[in-house]
Amino acid sequence: TGDQIAIFQGASVADRYQVNEDNVGTKNGIFTIVAKGDGSPASTFQTNIALYPYEEGLECTTVIEDSEVASYKITGVTIPSVQTYSTDTFPDESFLMAAITDGLEDHTLNFKNLCGALKLQLKGTMKVKSVMVQGHDSERLSGEATVTVHPDGTAPSVTMGEDASVSVTLDCGDGVQLNESTAT
Repeated sequence: TGDQIAIFQGASVADRYQVNEDNVGTKNGIFTIVAKGDGSPASTFQTNIALYPYEEGLECTTVIEDSEVASYKITGVTIPSVQTYSTDTFPDESFLMAAITDGLEDHTLNFKNLCGALKLQLKGTMKVKSVMVQGHDSERLSGEATVTVHPDGTAPSVTMGEDASVSVTLDCGDGVQLNESTAT
């Protein structure tokens, strides 16, 4: 409910779309525009580019190599360093995905995951208030990032900024009570 995506439709700043109520809880969705971006028209955009989740301040630029569009870079992306625990799902705004269409007239967005999910199944008697994950070799896991999508079908990628954090914390609020016999 309320999920929003950013769609760059020939302009450097995204339009904001929200999932229709009829599609909540389904694996396919129809999204309706809720705010038009105020970006400059970009004649080098030959496709529609989308990012989930929508966030303010996103900007998309074209990378040209050998007079051809090699990729599109979306800046202003933030992967939250603190994510809020949700039962039976991933935290809102933490599961970054991107899509690129075959052309400007194509409006079918097939999103690709840009991040992984870590599923913990814990047993015991403790109450878990938070879980912190750190990169094995100081990999940056949260903070400012750039997303790159390619018109040739190459998988999209994320490049973390130099000031990005090497950890992510899952905030469990007042705590999640574990059970000795059933994994939580």
